Amino acid sequence: MVNLAYGRMGAGRWSPPLLATLVACILAALPGRSAAQATTDEAINELRVRTPSGANDDRTIDDWLGAQIGRLGSASDPVAGKHEFLASLSRVRDAVDSKQEFKDAFAARLGTLAAAEFGKGDALGTRVADAIVRALLDAKDRRVVAGLTAALSFPAAEIRYLAARGCVGIRDSVPANERRPLLDALKQAGVREPNAVVVERIYTAMSYGDLTAEALDAIVDVLTARVAGYREAKVLADSAEASVLEYLAGAQIPRAQGVRIVRQLASMLRLDVEHYVRGGLSDDVGVAIELRVDVCERLLSRITGINPGETVRGVMQTGGPAVGPSMQLALIGWIGSDQADGALTAGTWNVPRGAD
Repeated sequence: MVNLAYGRMGAGRWSPPLLATLVACILAALPGRSAAQATTDEAINELRVRTPSGANDDRTIDDWLGAQIGRLGSASDPVAGKHEFLASLSRVRDAVDSKQEFKDAFAARLGTLAAAEFGKGDALGTRVADAIVRALLDAKDRRVVAGLTAALSFPAAEIRYLAARGCVGIRDSVPANERRPLLDALKQAGVREPNAVVVERIYTAMSYGDLTAEALDAIVDVLTARVAGYREAKVLADSAEASVLEYLAGAQIPRAQGVRIVRQLASMLRLDVEHYVRGGLSDDVGVAIELRVDVCERLLSRITGINPGETVRGVMQTGGPAVGPSMQLALIGWIGSDQADGALTAGTWNVPRGAD
């Protein structure tokens, strides 16, 4: 037992070394704690009140985190196991006497170990993956980026969504000269992502307030892959692009990237009109197409400076039995047809007639 009378520092405060020992003793006394677990608890509580230095201290953090993940995986009650896992990390990281240097090292090691765990794929299990990715979100630290980007490849869409949400949360804390790896990971994830909700979060994670050429290229690469999937019927009409197109509508876009965007928007506009006119759409798909056509045309005008007169969206709003042919005529005004040019088919934008 620890004699509590000898650890006081006046005014009710405890000396950090003795407090660490007391916490370790309490943890060791908890039901189900083995001697090995008690040892790792004692080591982490000694480390958190000083500045970590070197491989041995990294190993101490790794051993403790590995023990927590092991207990999480073997928990008989998944809900209780997840709660205890997250609470254990919070107790160590957020204790009032944990040094900031320790918190930084703790986040970095958590990100590295999480990346290794997510690399196991299905073998990790969605329950364990959910707890680990939520621990990364709780960290609110750019040093966990390796874990978040690894989670973008996890088989379960809900884990990928949480990972993308986590990337949104740390995005602005990543220094400009360190953005490239994050953008590359988000782009690769977005290009292959089949879930519209996850794609929307990935777009958001790339939508910096200070839009750079590399961020814009990453966004356009994902947009290009999405339009290709839509053309091949591998991607359905959805609302994933609506928010990123609104974002681009307020950005300064260089001419070279503007040409790439215009070509993709022209193809997407054509495909949306074809689907809409064909009919048989569910209400949510119909609304998604209407919203996307609206923002698509506004962005086309913003980039090109072209006002086509009658817009597809304007015709859609009028309705009536002739809405289909009228929409197609408005579309031809943008992209032309086999017999005629449209506003986007000549000059700078050079969109193929019909935007095939």
